[in-house]
Amino acid sequence: MSVKHNITAITLCTTFMLLLAGCQSRIKTLPSTPSSSVQNERQAAETENTQLQQCRDELDALKSVEATQYGINKAEFDRLMGGAAKYAAVRNKVNNGTQDTVDALYRYKVNRLCAEIKQSLLKSLSDRAESIK
Repeated sequence: MSVKHNITAITLCTTFMLLLAGCQSRIKTLPSTPSSSVQNERQAAETENTQLQQCRDELDALKSVEATQYGINKAEFDRLMGGAAKYAAVRNKVNNGTQDTVDALYRYKVNRLCAEIKQSLLKSLSDRAESIK
């Protein structure tokens, strides 16, 4: 396995653990959680993990289409994942309110960055298609 794949695997695992930890904190606070709620939380975490992998794939695709934008987005992606990993290391030491707030902040930042990556890829691909005459 290459270094790139190891980093991707670590990043995905860290983010997935962060998402699951968020789900677990909500599960712990519920007095009697029906199994369907637990299953819904797990499905939501799996969906977010799938979306993160799709984001990573789109970022990789951007590399061959628009190298400059790829570099910008890659640096931001790595910075964001590094911050998430550091947060995951201390997450259990803060109260539930802080966890909910910071979890939401990371979800927002990841979603926003992934939307920017998707938009950059779409624009680059459509610009190429338009230039073909």
